[in-house]
Amino acid sequence: MTVDDAIVEAAMAGNAPAIHCLLSNSRADLKRYARHHCQSADVEDAVQDALWIIFLRVSTLRAAGAFTAWSFRIVRRICYKLTREERFRDLAPPPEPYAAPTQETRLAVADALAQLPVHYREVLILKDVIGHSAADVAAHLGVPLEAAKARLHRARLMMREGLSGTSVETVRGLR
Repeated sequence: MTVDDAIVEAAMAGNAPAIHCLLSNSRADLKRYARHHCQSADVEDAVQDALWIIFLRVSTLRAAGAFTAWSFRIVRRICYKLTREERFRDLAPPPEPYAAPTQETRLAVADALAQLPVHYREVLILKDVIGHSAADVAAHLGVPLEAAKARLHRARLMMREGLSGTSVETVRGLR
């Protein structure tokens, strides 16, 4: 890659036209380098990610002469990362499709919820339905954090017991 050290130094100083020129001039060489280190489907992504990182971090470069090696190292790391992610993506089972709850499920959950004592129902709704953090639930109820967590645990156990005789197998937060 032939990059003028003066352009690199100007880019390191934050000169926007110099950064633009540096990125434009580097793109083809980075793409050619990425083809040797990435799968063909990942080349464009790797180059785009590398250009973004170069844009963000060019000011941290210590010496203008190190730009070429530094930018190629960025591309190589991104390619390795993309390859690792692809490998793990292949190992992960596909997510199960989400099915909307049936009327029977909604009624079973509503009945089990209605059977809970008020202080358990309250903590369960605040945490699992509305989505508040445990600390927010504790503050809202005026109880210590550990008490709120204990109530939530008991409420989930009671809900699980209340749903055990129904066709409802799992409900978010009760597993």
